[in-house]
Amino acid sequence: MTASDGPEVVPDPGRVTRAEVALLGALLFVLPLFEVPKHLLWLAWVGVSAAGWWRERAARRLAGLAVQPWGLWDSAFAALLASALLAGLGVAEPARTLGAAGDSLRLLALPWLMSRRRYRLDQVVAVLWAAVAGTLLATLWGFVELQRAAGLVFFELNSVGQVNHSSIYLAIAFGCALALVLADPGRRPIGLALAAAVLLAVALLVASSRAAVGACAIFLVLLAASAPLAGADPVLAARRRRRFRVGLLVVVLAATGAYRLAIGLSDKRLQPEGQSLLEKFGFQASVGAPTSHRDGLLRLAWAAARAHPVFGLGNDGFRRLTPHNVCQELRPASAAEPCDPARYYFSYHAHSLFAHALAERGGVGLAALLLLLGAWGLRLFRTLSWARTDPRQACVWVAALAGWSVTVFAGLLNTTLHHEHGLLALATLGLLLSVGGRGDPARPSAGQAGADGGTQRW
Repeated sequence: MTASDGPEVVPDPGRVTRAEVALLGALLFVLPLFEVPKHLLWLAWVGVSAAGWWRERAARRLAGLAVQPWGLWDSAFAALLASALLAGLGVAEPARTLGAAGDSLRLLALPWLMSRRRYRLDQVVAVLWAAVAGTLLATLWGFVELQRAAGLVFFELNSVGQVNHSSIYLAIAFGCALALVLADPGRRPIGLALAAAVLLAVALLVASSRAAVGACAIFLVLLAASAPLAGADPVLAARRRRRFRVGLLVVVLAATGAYRLAIGLSDKRLQPEGQSLLEKFGFQASVGAPTSHRDGLLRLAWAAARAHPVFGLGNDGFRRLTPHNVCQELRPASAAEPCDPARYYFSYHAHSLFAHALAERGGVGLAALLLLLGAWGLRLFRTLSWARTDPRQACVWVAALAGWSVTVFAGLLNTTLHHEHGLLALATLGLLLSVGGRGDPARPSAGQAGADGGTQRW
């Protein structure tokens, strides 16, 4: 090459390949459906994505370009993983702590690797369609199983399981379906996305988790308030946002009407006696009044935090607490306050993301969790204007808003950010971070990132 040829053009090795997108889409498709395939697909996607990231680093170094440095998001993901590894330091058995911390590694690997890749908007939309399609199939399967079951059972997604977990997953998927309404102006894609949103909302009402439904309601309020619709003309944009808010109300009313119709037409009860939303908000002596024993669980989590304030009980430590060992292990008794196991309620987890983190990982774990969730919320706030410039960008933003809203607000009364629904929620964060790298997505994402590898702003 001569001087007149100009600067050498370096190919973009960071370009996300079709195989990588297909594996991610397949993972999110089977996530609520089958156990073994989702683990195999996670391993395959991690391998392909990590290899692509490593090739990009090597190519940039070879070309004399700067690689993407360690940044704020890396620190947030690493802090949460470190809190899992340090959980129960001096209290829990190391094998138990390290083994249970593997779930945190599985969850955090998804958004971390996605944040270091550069997905195109059309690839992100395809991945979201795969996630919604898989949830729709799991939902239909769940309704069939509900009708075939011999007794009264709760509605569940096959590979998500327990009704509260399934409800959390449905709430996030519902948000993704609404996001896809914005991705394509064509009537058919909009109609399919709206139909998917209504069906998923009906399933959410059938599952009847108050925490998930409440979080979904907060998400809808936030979505209506932000209304991330593109429009250069302020008057036209305001009109579109009003129509968008009316459309959200129509979706809610349609889902509520379809739910009431399904309850009335089904030959078999879709919900056990006393388990509809209206009934569950009433007094239920069998489940500890409207709180469903949350007060006893919170007292137990607080007792654990007082006994082990820094690193907590250790991963899986909460489930090992029993009426027989709580007074000996936590020693909450005092002369003024004798230990009474009857004041506590014992379960596998604290039924609160934040209380569970405080009990099992202590103040260190809770601080790391709040750092990630706070950074996620700040990211959404700072990228709202970016989302309003393009329909597909708005789609990505709304999906990430759904993941954050359900994780935070359902997490007040249920253990979110866990297993399948944790993967789906963090995937929405990863998709937002991956569009244009982890810097300000309003900047071009070139092979969109420049030679500095992108900024590291929240």
